[in-house]
Amino acid sequence: MSGILSIHNLKKAVPFILHFALTILVAFVTLYLIDSRSGDRIYNLNHRQPHFTDLDGGKTTAGLNSYRLLQSDITTALSIAASATRAAAACWAGKLLWRCAFMFMEKGEITIAGFSKVVDGGITTLLWPRDVANRKNVFLVYLIIFTCFGMDYFSSILTGSVTWQPTFILVDGFIPVGNIKEGEAGQNIATYRNDPVIVSNTIESGAALSLVSWGNLNTNSSYLTLPSNLTRRPIIQYAETQTIQYLPINSTLDTIRLPYFKVNNFEYITDPEAVLSSQQKSLLNDSSIYNPYITDQGLAAFLPDASWGPGSSPNLPDPTNVSESRILSIRVLSPTNPDCTSPYPDYYIPSNVSFYLTLTNNSTRYSCFAFANVTYTAGGAVCQNCKIVSPAVVEGNIEDENLQLVPDPLTIEALAIAPSVGTHTLLTVFSALTTDISTPVNSIAIEFVSRAYQSAWSSLVLTIGSVGPNNATGVAFALPASHPTVTRWRVYIWTGLQLALLLCGVAFAYWQSHFRHPWFSDPTMIAFQLDTAGLFQQDAVADPKDPWHPDAEYPTGKLRLEDYDHQRPGQPRAVTLIQRNVKQTEVADVETKPSDP
Repeated sequence: MSGILSIHNLKKAVPFILHFALTILVAFVTLYLIDSRSGDRIYNLNHRQPHFTDLDGGKTTAGLNSYRLLQSDITTALSIAASATRAAAACWAGKLLWRCAFMFMEKGEITIAGFSKVVDGGITTLLWPRDVANRKNVFLVYLIIFTCFGMDYFSSILTGSVTWQPTFILVDGFIPVGNIKEGEAGQNIATYRNDPVIVSNTIESGAALSLVSWGNLNTNSSYLTLPSNLTRRPIIQYAETQTIQYLPINSTLDTIRLPYFKVNNFEYITDPEAVLSSQQKSLLNDSSIYNPYITDQGLAAFLPDASWGPGSSPNLPDPTNVSESRILSIRVLSPTNPDCTSPYPDYYIPSNVSFYLTLTNNSTRYSCFAFANVTYTAGGAVCQNCKIVSPAVVEGNIEDENLQLVPDPLTIEALAIAPSVGTHTLLTVFSALTTDISTPVNSIAIEFVSRAYQSAWSSLVLTIGSVGPNNATGVAFALPASHPTVTRWRVYIWTGLQLALLLCGVAFAYWQSHFRHPWFSDPTMIAFQLDTAGLFQQDAVADPKDPWHPDAEYPTGKLRLEDYDHQRPGQPRAVTLIQRNVKQTEVADVETKPSDP
């Protein structure tokens, strides 16, 4: 059968099949193997088997289970795949102009000059209708030229479809973090109790640790959704045993104790004048140095039973959790006049909540307080695989399953000094709460007292804690890596262009199958197998010269590719001139019969 295509054997079809197969394969690999929508495709950055500095300062190589390809391996492979697809297309597309020239020659529609321009195929080629008989042929030639030219730039569409996002891999370290302090039940803390300077230093240390844990300059604390449900602890070690600094951000600790504070219920007191006792109201004006509201300071604090400040027991109590309901005072306004009219919208604080007006000790402005009954739970927590979120700071989420509430001997004392610690943190501007304008007062207050408790607990660990039996924990180092995200529409465009190009090639092959000359594999070699003696007959040009001479003129007229002469077996096909006019050097626009020789 003549067949749908003249490419009737595998040898002729290989370039098209290879181009199609590579296009589909590369698109599939990019979309389904490289793409990391689930985030599980992770590649190393610098070493296929990562290197890191362990806690003893020594350089260590991770185990074989951490072996991964590099990001550069993927980008290189993708570039090679795109180039291979382009090369497969070039196997058949690069010969289209030669084939096109022979097709024009079979129809007698191309001059020698036109043949030269067509097979040259340069992007700057100036081809005229007189060179190839009509504008339709000119359009076809330029279509092939620009298609082949544009094909060279398809690859950038594919390689540019992959973007890389920073991520990390976890690699187990060989040396644990040690000398981690914690509270010890029954420990004598008489020195702390009897020395107000130590207590004051502990409070100030709590504010400093709040800056370490929540400072906006070196943590991700800005504009968290409040309440955040996060708990953080800075790990402070003795100077001679510091190892925590070797842990990169996002590293994890196998097991670590953290402070725990969770608000279970928050209910505004709408009429504080009627609900609060005179003793509770007087706490706001207390002259104690531990009063969080003196000298125009403070934001929120739980009202104590008797007085502000630390407890009195000379020993740390047994580990305990505190779960109770207590009145939370919130300083919402600081007017210069005794006027507590609320300027806030309902979403910020309900309009039915009345404010309590007072003038706190050593203050120059009035204070307007809102109050709420708050049920909370405070204690310690054991966190497994908790993350390092900033230098030496461990973070857990009280809602996560890997964090479990446990009794802690520092709970009561941390609650006692938390109001003072919270006020001192306000003086460190960089650890102040930064929130969205739509965040209501209750969320801000809950986050504030939670951070105050965490900072107080962490400071007490540093001041009166000790290195106990659970002072060491294993670590997993977070090493930099990257994961790819594929812009799928770019892959679709690249695939569509390749398939459109392939379809054009198949259509061209089908069109060529209607011509008399066969589909030859190497058009440039076929040019050597033509009988061109008839082109350079006597009087073909006005000033005949050696055809290789730079100034030699082309014979006028159009070329005609004759059929194979079966009467002359093995002889090349002849090429002759038609419409020859020896007095002109260009092809006539109107076809005439060739003159007799």
